[in-house]
Amino acid sequence: MGGEVEVYFCISRIRFRIYASAKKKRRRSRKKKKKRGGKPQEKKKNKRSLGDILELVGSVSGVAARLLKRIRVEVLRGRIIVCRKDAAAAAIAYGNMWAAVGAAHALLDNLVTVKSFAVDVLLDYEGDKTRAEGVLEIAFRNLYVSGDLRDCQGAVGS
Repeated sequence: MGGEVEVYFCISRIRFRIYASAKKKRRRSRKKKKKRGGKPQEKKKNKRSLGDILELVGSVSGVAARLLKRIRVEVLRGRIIVCRKDAAAAAIAYGNMWAAVGAAHALLDNLVTVKSFAVDVLLDYEGDKTRAEGVLEIAFRNLYVSGDLRDCQGAVGS
């Protein structure tokens, strides 16, 4: 995925950048260190019963429902450009993308309050990769979080 992703934390008119994607990827060395000592250590497994798991899910779902009621999508604007050389493949990809956008809108509308939703899907017969760009602004009570996606190539449906 090429492109930029920026996330901002906003309180009233004050805006703080929380995250900005870096263009360079860091390489990590994957050298395994040799363990000292004679016997390998055994990993302890935490076994949970089905009742414990169901109890945990029940307690989390009540909290999650209350949190979701307080989330509000202020603005969701975007443009998805579907690129295909063949007209038939382009039409199929275009229809699939609109189906995904419609499903995402319905899901968001059922989970949280959506104030403004404007996403366009466009066709490009001469482009190489499907591109997506957009703006997402979310409000949580008095807190305000904003995300900005610019020129994310190949991120959607390619």
